[in-house]
Parts: sequence; C-alpha cells; structure tokens
Amino acid sequence: MFVLFGWGGSNKVLGVGYTLECPNCHNSRTWHVVQSNRKVSVFFVSVVKWDKKYWMVCPVCSAGLELESQQQAQEVLATALQQNQALRSELIRRLGRST
Repeated sequence: MFVLFGWGGSNKVLGVGYTLECPNCHNSRTWHVVQSNRKVSVFFVSVVKWDKKYWMVCPVCSAGLELESQQQAQEVLATALQQNQALRSELIRRLGRST
C-alpha cells in the first residue's frame, strides 16, 4: 500500500490592509492581511489544520506584524476598505472639479 502525505504550512492573503512604511525596508506600500496555519495532508488534501495566525505583511520584503486575532484582522480589512473608498470618492470629486 502506498500513502502520500505531507506537513507544513500555508498562507492565504485575505485582502489589503493599511498603507505603512515598513520598519525593515523603509518602503511605503499597502500591506497585505494574511492568514497562516500549519497542516497535515494526505494525497494533497488537508486533513488537519492548527496554529492559525493572522499577520499584516509588507509586500516588498515580507516583514510582518502579527495581529492578535481573527477579529482584529477583520477590523483592519474593514477600516482599510472604508479609507480606500473615501480616498477614491475624494479623487473622483477632485477630477470633476478640474475638468
């Protein structure tokens, strides 16, 4: 009998967070909100996941800041979305004035 299994971790980008200056690489970019976990898989199908954590990650150098919980990650995503929508509305308003 042949059984193929593996273990390791996985990362999933949940969305965009805040625009920050990275303390590591000093670039100002919009950081990603990422969920990471450890897993065991059999025949490429995950059967057990544990150690779920949430991070804000610099897209340039992959430096990260760990978030306290899933709720905090959701709050970052919601706040960043509101800020991006407000910025978009302001830019559209300015473009309307300049024409």
